[in-house]
Amino acid sequence: MPKVLTPKKHKMKKCTFLLFFSMVSVKKHSQKPQTMVYSIFTIIEKDADYCNSHVGYETQMLPKNMEYELRNKVTRKRELAIEKQRNATVDVRNLYLKPNDWVVIYEANYDLCQSKNSKKLHAFKATKGDDMDALIKKDIQNVHAVTSSFYINHHIIYSGQPYKIKEPSFFDTMWSDLKSNLLQYLNTEEKLELKKDYDKAVSGARGS
Repeated sequence: MPKVLTPKKHKMKKCTFLLFFSMVSVKKHSQKPQTMVYSIFTIIEKDADYCNSHVGYETQMLPKNMEYELRNKVTRKRELAIEKQRNATVDVRNLYLKPNDWVVIYEANYDLCQSKNSKKLHAFKATKGDDMDALIKKDIQNVHAVTSSFYINHHIIYSGQPYKIKEPSFFDTMWSDLKSNLLQYLNTEEKLELKKDYDKAVSGARGS
């Protein structure tokens, strides 16, 4: 004879299933590698003829799941500090990286100025094994189409994988970089707030 569940047993079985499903979902979510915000600070200078050239860059990486306002605030403070130090304009571009993403940063020369060539730094995400020169040409023609007719040549400055989550000390190395290149622009309260939020953001990812 078929076994009939009483309302109480049926409710308990349903709750047990929901609890098991929630635990599996949380575990699966916690094991999923988080996204990193890779910020590129491009330094832009003008000469006497008002010819813009990109003369350098700096980078930083922060977890995307940090508090949004805090992450933006500290990035903005670094941007303003670089502008003051270099007496130049700084353009910030963010790339959102997964662990398998590569970053390509290249310098392109353009015939845009009367006295010299104008240098521009561009960046995009890629995958290991991609034909980087082919991707750069596509980037120039599509993303930077406005200046593509003035393009002369280019060379790759950086091609690599900044987000190396498989390295045992990855998050410690990332924090050391932030200590050297970001914390100097923050006050004591901001430093403590950043450290607290950073540790919280990476705590579940250290064992990934």
